[in-house]
Formats: sequence, C-alpha cells, structure tokens
Amino acid sequence: MTNITKYIAIAKIVDPTAVQARCVTEGGVAHKGAIYCEIPEMGYVMPNLIYCRYGLSIPYLRVQVGWKLLVEPTVDGERRFFYTGLADCADAVTPASTDQMLIQLLSQVIYADTTGIMYLSSKTATEPFVLGTKLKTYLDTYIDTRFNTHIHNDPVSGVTTAPTVMATKPTDILSIKIKGE
Repeated sequence: MTNITKYIAIAKIVDPTAVQARCVTEGGVAHKGAIYCEIPEMGYVMPNLIYCRYGLSIPYLRVQVGWKLLVEPTVDGERRFFYTGLADCADAVTPASTDQMLIQLLSQVIYADTTGIMYLSSKTATEPFVLGTKLKTYLDTYIDTRFNTHIHNDPVSGVTTAPTVMATKPTDILSIKIKGE
C-alpha cells in the first residue's frame, strides 16, 4: 500500500481578512500567508475547506483563487496542511491584480546582496541605473535654461535675440512598466 504525502488542492479563500474571519469562526489562529483550499481527492469541497499554511520556497507569493497547489498534511493527516508548490501551472499562473509580484528567476539574471542591492545580469555588474524622473527633470531644466532661453548677441548690429527654433523635450521617455528607487 502506498502512502500519499501530497495532494492537489484548489485555493478558495485567499484574502487575509476572510481567512482571519474564518479562523476565528472555527476557533483557530490565522498565520501569515494562510489560505483555505478544497482537496477534492479527500472529499473536502466547498463549504468544507482545509486550512493551509504558507510553505512555498518563494518569500511571498500571493496565491489567487482557483490556483492549484501541492499540499501536504502537518497534523493528523487530514485537517491542517502546508501548501508547498504550484501544480498544473505551466503558462497558467498569472497575477490577478496589479500589485502582485511574480518573479521567475532564470540562471544569472537577478541577484541581490545582503545590503539590498539588486544586480541584473551579473553579480559583478557595476553600472548603476538612472532614476528616470530625476534625469528627466534635469534634462528639461537644462534644455530650458541652456537652449531655449539663451541670447544671441550680434556684435555688428547690437541686436540680441532668443532662439527662433526651440529644442524639443521628450515626453514619453519614462517607463510605465518598470519602477525602482
């Protein structure tokens, strides 16, 4: 006889407030990242859900309703579980909200050191990234003060004139998809 140690579960209650409320109703304690799942193989389907604590190797991934998870029992084999992985998710796990971060790491792409500095492409990268808003503000000011308002003095006629063709400033150079600090 084979002992099953992992099951496929389906996330059903993932909002921390709703998880907390259900835990209080059931007389339990909610843990950070905990959710409630169905485990159809064991006969646990809505409204009989299983409390699952966070056990993924990713520091924090906000699981969405409907995601399939690998779960394994922690107490008595039937009532409390850890979710430890994603199942059936090749090309199917997509963030459902704009404030979720899902990172898929590839070899030698993103590194972080103990001081919190992130390196893209190589651990030995030394070229710093530029802060877009600060650079744009500097360039806009520089263009306005150096090019668009400078004066031409004609020593023969004594006439002073401003430029007749103004330098144009880019308006769409700031990324809308990549942000940093």
